Amino acid sequence: MTAHGARRPADDADSRRGEEGRPRVLVLAGLDPSGGAGLVADGEAILAAGARPLLCATAITIQTTARVRGWHGIPAEVVTAQALALAEEEGPIRAVKLGMLGSAAPAVARLKEHPLLAGAAWVVDPVLFSSSGAELVEGGTDAYRPLLERGPIVTPNAMEAGAFAGLPEPRDEAALLGCARRLVDGGAAAVLAKGGHLDGEPVDWLVSARGAEPLRGTRRPGSKRGTGCRLASFLAARLALGEGLFDAARDAKRYVAAYLDRGASA
Repeated sequence: MTAHGARRPADDADSRRGEEGRPRVLVLAGLDPSGGAGLVADGEAILAAGARPLLCATAITIQTTARVRGWHGIPAEVVTAQALALAEEEGPIRAVKLGMLGSAAPAVARLKEHPLLAGAAWVVDPVLFSSSGAELVEGGTDAYRPLLERGPIVTPNAMEAGAFAGLPEPRDEAALLGCARRLVDGGAAAVLAKGGHLDGEPVDWLVSARGAEPLRGTRRPGSKRGTGCRLASFLAARLALGEGLFDAARDAKRYVAAYLDRGASA
């Protein structure tokens, strides 16, 4: 570092070489200006996993650490232009992670078929509502349905799993598992159904055509925003690095547990 804290040219070169060795993960999600969730959380998780985040805003939220007060969608053509520009110049893209889509869901669904992105692992965190109850996508469940087909990995919470499966919101592990299996039957390659909102110790279920695996955790006191964003982004980054699905999901759950522990000790 120089006397004023600026990087020397050699430092910048080293940084660029390090970035070039990291697989690229393209993220399309909303910008939370408080930094607790959305693109900021996504970028932190992807870096922690060892990959390089490429972040495209689908919406700008009016948001604090307490609640979402509103949001403004980025025009669909701008969302598409961001993604394709990065894929063309920064690719190859090894994984794509989707979060809040605002009004851009139809345009993002078309991106899934683009040659520059079709070969990536797609991880869909189907965000319907914020933790404070604000609706975050135009069109509700119908907006995400095309993105849950043709082989993505989907990471719904219990409410989202029930909504997309067309079943009542699950209240126990068996019901959550049933919802996840229905999403796999509907075209998802795998579903990591999150059980943190159910009673008892938190258990997530990883379900694919090969079967179902529980990922058990420990309940922490209180709550913290952005866990879903971080889980899906860390998972996408580990897949981009070539890790197997179960190991990637297990590592993502451990990463979120460490994030919660840091909050509890702060």
